[in-house]
Parts: sequence; structure tokens; C-alpha cells
Amino acid sequence: MSGDDSTTRTEGNDGVLVWPSLDISPEDPAPPHAYAPVPEDDVAPRPDRTLPAPISHLVVLGDAIADLMTLREQGPNRVENLLLPQETRPWKLIMLTVDQIAGAGDLFEMPAGASHALISIEGNRAIEESGMLKTRPESYAQAMVMLSLAADEYEKQVERLIQVAKASRMPTVVCNMFPPHFEDPHHQRAAATALAVFNDRLIRRVFAARLPLVDLSLVCTDGEDYADALRLSKQGLRRASNVVLSALYAVARDPTRAEIFL
Repeated sequence: MSGDDSTTRTEGNDGVLVWPSLDISPEDPAPPHAYAPVPEDDVAPRPDRTLPAPISHLVVLGDAIADLMTLREQGPNRVENLLLPQETRPWKLIMLTVDQIAGAGDLFEMPAGASHALISIEGNRAIEESGMLKTRPESYAQAMVMLSLAADEYEKQVERLIQVAKASRMPTVVCNMFPPHFEDPHHQRAAATALAVFNDRLIRRVFAARLPLVDLSLVCTDGEDYADALRLSKQGLRRASNVVLSALYAVARDPTRAEIFL
């Protein structure tokens, strides 16, 4: 997306930027990015509806779109991502981190008026900050155990966010993690291998919950998609947000379908 992205925005009572509701026409063509739908006879009966639920208030569960939020805060002319609410796609967006949700415990409730949920948990930084790629294990078995324990913690976070989204009964989309982009080939190989384990845990949880998945590992594959080893560039953010928005539109039309989007 390019050009003048200036918008008129107002602050709601809760301090979240608010735009008027976005209606989705039932005559709109299906998103071109979806594939591998679950067989028709293998899903729960579809609700009888003539109009899809509008994306009026998106709740992002997790911290992986912090870069998108930062772009928005830097000014309307820097906002070049389809995921972010704009004048032609007006809706309300709020992000809740894993720590915020965990801190609320069983008392956590989705924000009032929320219409859709997006689960997206950052894992690349977690892998780097854990230090497991820089340690010298005594054996390959010890290294695998360290990786498995870290993946266990990540899977618990994913499971908790899925439980929150499923309990809300809102249309929900989940993103896996895009691969890192280190220049050093040895570090890149190790980081990408660790990430594959994390993504495998996430994908299993997503499909067990019969939720749609945006596969960012197959979306952001170009060197120009990265600002550095762990962050997407504007081009990468645009690519990712394009697919996420297509998935949200599809889920708004039929929240019972489990698909992969890329």
C-alpha cells in the first residue's frame, strides 16, 4: 500500500483509537490466499446467516504485532499496513500481551464490544533472549532437552490464548512465526531449527482447536521483508498484514472453517 495514508482518528473513553464500523459485503469474492479447507462434512453445521459479522473491534492476543502498533504511533503517514485501521477500513484495534492475560488469571475477560480475535505470539526474540543458542551443552541430548523445555513454555502460552479466544466464541485467526533472518549461516540454521519446533507446537494446538492459521513462515521469505534479523521491514509488514486481513474477512464470513492462509 502506498500514497497518502492520512486518517482522522478519535480517542475512545478507554484510550483506544476508534473508527466507525466496517461492513463486509456478502457479495465480495473469497480471499485468494486460502487453501486446504477442511472437508465440508467434517465441520460443525454452519450458522444460518445472510450477512457476515463486521470487523468492528479486533483484539490481538499476544505481542507479535508490536511493530505494527509502533508504526501507527509514529504518525498516519507511516501507516502502510492493511491490518491497521484506516479511513477506508475503519475499526477498533487493541493489543493484549501474554503477561496481561496471564496476570488476570481466571478473571480475564475480553474487552466489551470485541468482534474478532487475532492470536500472534512473538517467539524469535524469546528464543534469542533465552540464551539457549549460545550455550554449550554437554551433549546433543541436553541441547534437545533445553529446546523442548523452552517449546513447552511457549506451547502453554499458545494454549492459554486459544482457550481465551474459544471461550469468547468470537471469530479467531492465529498466526505462526516468521523465520529469523541472520547473516551468519550457522546462527541462522540454529535459530530456524528452534523456531520450527516452536511453530510445530503452535500448529498442533491451532488445528486441535479447529482454528484458521496464517502461515507467516511461508509469507515472509524475501530478504527485503526484514528490517533486521528479528523484525519485519515495511514490505514484510505489508505482506503479513495483507494475508491476516484476508483471513479475518474469510472468518467473518464463516467462522466455522479451519484453513491455512498464505
